[in-house]
Amino acid sequence: MTLEGVDSRDYGVLTLSSRESVILCEIARLDGSGLPPFGVELLGEVRDHVEISEGHLFDLCGELSDRGLIEFHRDGNAKRYTLTDEGWQVLAAGRDLLTDVLEDIDE
Repeated sequence: MTLEGVDSRDYGVLTLSSRESVILCEIARLDGSGLPPFGVELLGEVRDHVEISEGHLFDLCGELSDRGLIEFHRDGNAKRYTLTDEGWQVLAAGRDLLTDVLEDIDE
């Protein structure tokens, strides 16, 4: 796939690994169902989709936080994870890009 014709706002989703994409999607899903997820809860949900160790998950969460896509908040001794506005935009751009690709396939 080339970046020709891809809006620059979509670049964020194109640079995510499959594990990072799953992490963002699971944070969004879990956050939408009530309280933002704890790391352990997030780990269980992500493991339903990809193989990942606890250490690797938290390393990736740190990287996603550094990129401004997620943030965490302390809740006692644990952390709760949420998407930032930028994280929501990256997911929305990915949805839109996938929709465009699928529409092109159907034509």
